[in-house]
Amino acid sequence: MQFNESWSVIAFAKYGTTFAIGDPNNNKICLWDSVNRDLGEVYKKQSNEILRTPPSKLIRTNHTNNKIQRGVEAIVFSHDSKTIASSHDDNIVRLWDTTNRAQRYSLKGHNEIISTLAFSPDNKILASGSDDNDILLWNVKTGHHLATLSGHNNSVKTLTFSPTDNGLLASGSTDGTVRFWNTNTGKVRSIFATGHTVDIQAVAFNKNDTILCSALLNGTVQIWNLKTGKELPVQMLPQFDMVNALALSQDATLFVYNGVDNIVKSEGISIVIRSESSKDTRLLVLPTGDELISFPIEASALAFSPKNFVLAAVIPHEAVELWNLNSGEKMYRFDIDHSFSEKLLFSPNGKYLARIGDYKQLQLWDVTTQQKITTPAIKKFSTITFSPDSLTIAMQVSNGVDLLKIKSSGLEKLKKIQSLQGYCDILLYSPDGKHLIRAHTVSDRSVIMILDVDSGNILSTISGHVQWIRTLVFSHDGKILASGNADGTILLWDWEKILKKADKE
Repeated sequence: MQFNESWSVIAFAKYGTTFAIGDPNNNKICLWDSVNRDLGEVYKKQSNEILRTPPSKLIRTNHTNNKIQRGVEAIVFSHDSKTIASSHDDNIVRLWDTTNRAQRYSLKGHNEIISTLAFSPDNKILASGSDDNDILLWNVKTGHHLATLSGHNNSVKTLTFSPTDNGLLASGSTDGTVRFWNTNTGKVRSIFATGHTVDIQAVAFNKNDTILCSALLNGTVQIWNLKTGKELPVQMLPQFDMVNALALSQDATLFVYNGVDNIVKSEGISIVIRSESSKDTRLLVLPTGDELISFPIEASALAFSPKNFVLAAVIPHEAVELWNLNSGEKMYRFDIDHSFSEKLLFSPNGKYLARIGDYKQLQLWDVTTQQKITTPAIKKFSTITFSPDSLTIAMQVSNGVDLLKIKSSGLEKLKKIQSLQGYCDILLYSPDGKHLIRAHTVSDRSVIMILDVDSGNILSTISGHVQWIRTLVFSHDGKILASGNADGTILLWDWEKILKKADKE
């Protein structure tokens, strides 16, 4: 059996040693052992399968029934790895026994594409979310329909059960809300109305962790009270078609951006759309939105120093410039290699500034001495992060994570942490430096992996996002991990509960 290039629906079993692959153009599911590289048997739906259909759904008409139904839309393992749930473009969920490779049940109830599936921690309940705006709960053992959770006004794109709060299910929708459900009662517990439906680029907590700010690709900023879950008023901030670069300060008091507008012009019988970047990069105070300073630069990446004294900006294809936030004057200028895609990152103590460019160029400077630090020639790496003590850099390379010690003479390799291969969007140290949090993406679906720095072992894997995770940030007290997604969803994770769950696994 060979991989079909179209096979792109993938789910990992516990610890990621085994994964299942579904073909979006054919109802085939197979297992792959990532250690032995052995492709397992193919699962295929039965031609005479018996459907388990909720009585309330029997009177509904599925307008897609006349189409040829073949593909796998979503796939997920149960937490004990004994069951695979898959959804197909005939809008049916199928349960498979991984031991004997047999199909258990076919679950029919949705009227539109089912894009997300989630098992409860005890593996007794399966939740399915669909473009019909509903969430259906199923008994995994019997295949019976348990409940329908209705409330979203648009497609349900992500589902996740709380690992510790019995019966708590979170759902994210393209209606811009995250809803929390009590699956024991079928009632909504609370609603986190983000209002976001596009890429979240940055998230930040205020100093006492009572406020959360989020910034989007179009320059929109929203501010939330974490105790009440309500949005706080903020003056109208400038909004663009998109932004070249933006950043939130680590205490959520400052917002900086460089915008892009699409200019539509008529040229004869043709309509021409041209993107025009702002020649100014603007610094605003939150939550009022008042402008503090306008820097006369066009920036492709921006970053605040930890104590908000310095703003770093990439001037496209030219240099990294550092500006004094108090005076608005330019401090230093570091030449850069030619590049398009940019990312800037200060070390926690503000001493070092790192730049990741296109083609995975890495440049590192000591801000206090304005000296460039020699970096190793690495052909394939995706991202880096500084340790909390600013002495080490963790770098995601093609075959794992490398730990590099920062020295004035250059970066010195300390050790390699073996981990899953695959695209790593973000690396982040835990506040105590004992763990690495890794946002891992397969087929536009992201999971968060917790790695032990000393042993390199994967302690736990948590999921809840459907699309790419764009940002990971810890609260200042280290108790909450916030993750922002490309679909506009923000999820808040209890870090202490994640570690307790990892200890039990």
